[in-house]
Amino acid sequence: MSLYATVLLEVLRVVTALVVGVSTIGGIWDAVRGLRAKRAARRHIAEQHDTMLASLIEQARRRSLKDSEIERARARIQRYINDLPDDEAALVGKGLSQLSKSSERRYVQELLGVRSV
Repeated sequence: MSLYATVLLEVLRVVTALVVGVSTIGGIWDAVRGLRAKRAARRHIAEQHDTMLASLIEQARRRSLKDSEIERARARIQRYINDLPDDEAALVGKGLSQLSKSSERRYVQELLGVRSV
């Protein structure tokens, strides 16, 4: 193999490693932004002193919430996250609109500050 081909292969390896590294860092950064947005949403929701959500939180601590209760909490939370900055509201909105109902349920319960029963 010529020197030119060897150098070209090494350059391609370095470029590939850089692309993978940047992609990984981007994924990590997106996860951090999502967690920060969720924390801001939880704080904002707690500041609202919503009696309906407080009642659902108490029920969730004792038993698993019904689908209708999760949907009510989700709708109420959706109203509150509209007060957040646009980028945080969009990230939390993605969490509230997941394809998997179990993932959506888990996300709502995390925003309410309760663990899954």
